Amino acid sequence: MDNTIQAITYTVARTRNPNLWINYNFLFRMMDKPEEQAGERIQVPVVYAQHPVEKFVGMEPSTAARTEWQTAAYFEWTTQRAPMTYALIDKLKNSGNKQSIIGYVKSLMTNSEKSFADSQATDFCGSGTEAALRQFNYFQHVANNAANTLATGTVFGTLDKNVLVDNNGVKVWAGKVKDLAGAGHGPTRTNLITSFFEVADGDYGPTVCVMHPEVLGAVVSFSAGTSSALQRYVGRDKLSIGFVGYEIEGIPIHGDRHMPFSKTVEATNKIFFVDTKSTKVIVHADCNMLLEPWAKLPLQQAWYACRVLAGNTVCDDPRRNLVVTNFAWNTNTD
Repeated sequence: MDNTIQAITYTVARTRNPNLWINYNFLFRMMDKPEEQAGERIQVPVVYAQHPVEKFVGMEPSTAARTEWQTAAYFEWTTQRAPMTYALIDKLKNSGNKQSIIGYVKSLMTNSEKSFADSQATDFCGSGTEAALRQFNYFQHVANNAANTLATGTVFGTLDKNVLVDNNGVKVWAGKVKDLAGAGHGPTRTNLITSFFEVADGDYGPTVCVMHPEVLGAVVSFSAGTSSALQRYVGRDKLSIGFVGYEIEGIPIHGDRHMPFSKTVEATNKIFFVDTKSTKVIVHADCNMLLEPWAKLPLQQAWYACRVLAGNTVCDDPRRNLVVTNFAWNTNTD
């Protein structure tokens, strides 16, 4: 590989925001900008209890005992890469035209970012079938309850969903699972609203409802006579200016093809209520879309480079997240 393509690749990489990949998925766009960390593991502060508030008159002394209110969850780094190839024929086609080379490299970069977005969405919406440390945490692990209904285990980020409790004994590290118990129950407006309020508390709670596009189509058809209950003009921070989207209790309903879905197996179907304020992506400060240099592939007239991402999906308040499961996707029955 000549120095020209190496130089152009690094120049293009330096001008691109390493977090561009989140723009290719609606759910990740709603989350805060990926935070950078370093170190042996990802550390996430967790506030699990409140300080006592005393009412007093004049010079009355405080009688409050020390309250433990904060701890930390630790998550492992996972590493993923997106290979890029540059064949001799590509080099010959772009030879002598610097702008063509720049355009080609930009297309490689864009495609790698789309690939990362697709891979992370697959992980997030999936069921954790990859081996340990090979994928970002999936949402069913975040939102699993203390009873382990989703069979993802009760330990999440080194903390047990059955152990961490607040002042009132509530298991704050446990998410919620609303099992519609099969038997023909469907994703009705009533079921969606009651699901939302199972985890919402004032300003705290889910910020987006995610389901497979087929399920979203059914939900819309159920509300055909009362579509104004779901339809809204959604702002630029959610979709785009003037676009008619769908909302439930003020949060957008989003269709994503990565979501678990089956027309015949009710237990496969899932709807996610995601709190994107507590659920976020952490990336490594030294490996956030790190570009490795071009190297020749052995016995081939082609060169290889890749972009590497180290990070994980974390959550500091799982109790604001919920999974609806086990429902007939096209049945309008509560």
